[in-house]
Amino acid sequence: MLATLASTSHPTCRLPGGGFDEDVMSLTLRSLNATDATCNDGTAASFYFRPCCDGATYEDWCNTSTTSRWFVVFGDGNSDGWCWDAESCAARAASTPSLTSSKGLPKYFRRDGARHTDAVGAFDKTGEQNPNFYKAYAAYVPHCSSDLFTGASPAGSSPSFRGNTIAKAALAAVRVEMEALGPPWEVVIVGGAGIVASLPELRAALPAAAAVSAVCDGCVLLDLDLDTQQPPTHPHQRHRQQQQQQQGRGAAAVASGSATTTTTPSCDKADAHSCPPATTLPGAAKLWHASLRDDCGGWRCLLNATHHRPSDPSDPSSRSSSPLPLLAQQPLYDEQTATAHATADAETLRAALLESLSGADVVVASACAGPSDAFTRSAFSTVSVGGGSIPPPTFASGLYALVTNGSRALVDTCTGAGCNPTCKRGSSVVVES
Repeated sequence: MLATLASTSHPTCRLPGGGFDEDVMSLTLRSLNATDATCNDGTAASFYFRPCCDGATYEDWCNTSTTSRWFVVFGDGNSDGWCWDAESCAARAASTPSLTSSKGLPKYFRRDGARHTDAVGAFDKTGEQNPNFYKAYAAYVPHCSSDLFTGASPAGSSPSFRGNTIAKAALAAVRVEMEALGPPWEVVIVGGAGIVASLPELRAALPAAAAVSAVCDGCVLLDLDLDTQQPPTHPHQRHRQQQQQQQGRGAAAVASGSATTTTTPSCDKADAHSCPPATTLPGAAKLWHASLRDDCGGWRCLLNATHHRPSDPSDPSSRSSSPLPLLAQQPLYDEQTATAHATADAETLRAALLESLSGADVVVASACAGPSDAFTRSAFSTVSVGGGSIPPPTFASGLYALVTNGSRALVDTCTGAGCNPTCKRGSSVVVES
């Protein structure tokens, strides 16, 4: 039945006079139509959506199988950062307005000026470059709430931290599109630590009959001391522990007092990655009124997200429910992690990042420095990871393993940032999103 629908009910990819219809070939800006889903500055949050268009040529074909595949992507992993007090939120709004407002969003989602090619990673519409995923329905939700999509501050508050509301409103909008097409559905939820920590309620916003998996894209928020629960032994780590003990006193004051208290005088207020996450997240979670689970420690759920993987409440296979299938992707020499842990050596951080990824079913870890998020960037298909096969595996290979219910570890064995020669080819600079 769905195969018939695929040839009759999908929009055509091309205009009657020739050329692509950009409104169905590209991810196109839409309103969420939810009055309580607002960015930091109070503007209404939006999202980008692209259906699966059809046509007479092979490159235009839509789904011809019995299952439609849907990607719902929330921001750029953790690389978008966050704010944690009044000063950092003001600095973020001044330095990167696109992360705090929906004003000025372009009509079409793009990277490096491109809309359909490998510059947009898994959104690539090229059948040869992206054979397994170019037919997917796709949604992209800009991160304009500065709260890792966990905020649930009172409506009308200023600044507004409504990321959790935005995420659920986006899924509700996608669900309308899904139900109009009909089942069966295969959905991949993509995001950073906040999205992974919120998976139970996000999963509940989708049809119970949908097969749902998740991608943690550049999701590791690493704090060496808190993650390992071991006293540091390296001299650099001892120095970091002393620093954190001093900074922790400020964080504790925020946890018990005003959420606008400055917690980390040494941090760059416009860059959350300039200091360890544990020095900003306790105060941030309070400021955001974050919707975070108690079973993994509230704000601590954002650390080692793959190890705090929640269960799928719709899974009838066991009383306790099974964890949602999860892929975790992170470069082993992530520049942002290195900045936050400036006194730790690169190989110590590499080992800690690998341990943080190990709770996932599929691991993709290249010997690259950045960008940490790659699902919607050229690195998705151009950075080879792990080697050992022809063609060499990529992030796209790992995603295919995830959606086919497999497990796989794609990890570069060479050491040193950029020792993998494909890292440079897979890097990209964000022009617009």
